[in-house]
Amino acid sequence: MVLCRMVGFWLRIVFLVSLLGWQGTVSARGQLSCEVVLLINQNDPVSVWIGHLYAAGRGVPPERVIKLDLPAVFQRADSTITPEEFTSYIWNPVLQKLVERGLSSTTLAWVYSTGFPTRIAMTPPLSLTGMTFVRNQPPEPDLVQ
Repeated sequence: MVLCRMVGFWLRIVFLVSLLGWQGTVSARGQLSCEVVLLINQNDPVSVWIGHLYAAGRGVPPERVIKLDLPAVFQRADSTITPEEFTSYIWNPVLQKLVERGLSSTTLAWVYSTGFPTRIAMTPPLSLTGMTFVRNQPPEPDLVQ
């Protein structure tokens, strides 16, 4: 169970960093620890443990670690969240912390630990990283094929 969550965590990181870090240039480089924020579900001990392991291993500064207060219902790997809940529990709190800490202009990617919902309940459904990538502004359903 823990191994599956860890694999899912690393896959999310690779996917999100590749999406949010793409600048449209030919050359590629990795995200620096001063360009990401690490999101941890403070109510999930595994999320906290893996998040701190990631932060230590990648040198993510403490001011770039944001702990969110998500309800227990969102801690399952197959959980779904509505767009309104995403905005309320994830999007707005992260943006607020970025502004408070003066990190808005230097943050290129959000990295999620485990303990977060994986899908946004909408038509068509969108992933958590997809909703983050489109900056909480999903496309109109008829534009998605």
